[in-house]
Amino acid sequence: TWSDPYVDNSIVMVVKADSGISSLADLVGKSVMAQAASSAVDAINANESLKSSLKEVVELADYNTGFMELKQGSVDAIAADLGVAKFQIASNEGDYVILDEPISTEQYAIGFLKGNTELRDAVNAELLKMAEDGAVTAEHPAEDGTMLSIAEKYVDQGLVIDSLCLVK
Repeated sequence: TWSDPYVDNSIVMVVKADSGISSLADLVGKSVMAQAASSAVDAINANESLKSSLKEVVELADYNTGFMELKQGSVDAIAADLGVAKFQIASNEGDYVILDEPISTEQYAIGFLKGNTELRDAVNAELLKMAEDGAVTAEHPAEDGTMLSIAEKYVDQGLVIDSLCLVK
């Protein structure tokens, strides 16, 4: 049993800013890195036309290694979660860009024991209260933009505020 989604998280391609690659179509015959056993690998495998157009998909243990490989030119692009991509771009300003077209989109939610709608509903209600940006009242003290306030602390780490599904 799942909560309402709270974050949209696209799988995107990251390339060097000066690579000349501006779309997924430009990746034909190119090497793409993704973290082994990640949702990025799953997204590439699910997109048969993209996968078959690539020279290779290199699976590495972690994205830090992948970004070193991209910087050195060992791979042409990295498939990653939007949050990972934004973090790397924030850490290496000007070196990398995200292609406009995502490989896939997914949303994060909280999982509960199947059938436990009571707990799911209680968590959903609290998440919605935290997401509200209205005035704080005695009746609704959590409606204070708590979710946005927490999220803003991580913007410089790559968090994309627009990816928050519940913030109005």
